[in-house]
Amino acid sequence: MRYIFLLLSFLIVKNAYAELSNTGNNFSSFIGNLKTAHVDFIQTKTIPNLSRQFQSSGKIKFIKDKGFIWHQSTPNDFIFISTPEQYCTKDESRSLSGLPHYSDFSELIDNVLNHDYTQLKNTFDITYKEEGNNWNLHLSPKITELSDIFKQITVKGDLVQISEVEFQYQNGSIVTIKFFLSKAKLSDEIKC
Repeated sequence: MRYIFLLLSFLIVKNAYAELSNTGNNFSSFIGNLKTAHVDFIQTKTIPNLSRQFQSSGKIKFIKDKGFIWHQSTPNDFIFISTPEQYCTKDESRSLSGLPHYSDFSELIDNVLNHDYTQLKNTFDITYKEEGNNWNLHLSPKITELSDIFKQITVKGDLVQISEVEFQYQNGSIVTIKFFLSKAKLSDEIKC
């Protein structure tokens, strides 16, 4: 389920700028430059009442309108690929329609792509802030399917990249994914 939300965060981030363009010059610059990205990531999960954090790391390749590859290298080797039609892992290939709540997310994305932001506004309370070249986008779910799981989703970036996505869960868990420009590009093709 976390991967569909990572995908949604990319899709929402690449399309929500039209809603924010009056106040979001840095965000608009970032969106205008977003085409292909090769990034390293470190994901940290904090669970309430546990003194230990769980970390994973790897690489992501993102191509606008084609999808992305999530290649986790530590602690386990795991590859997840998402295209507009389907997703797959090393061991399986499935249609995106099999993902939980996919039809709801698909409708939301379709509406945003058609410049109808009504459902986006009905789904999330959106807050946007800028400081210098940096921007922060806060998405607070308003609908039960999301608000039962997430307290807030925060996306941070600057003029050229997303630097961090943080998922705050209702149970107190926090998953933070930090992105760094990759020195070595992922050569894998985005296909299942």
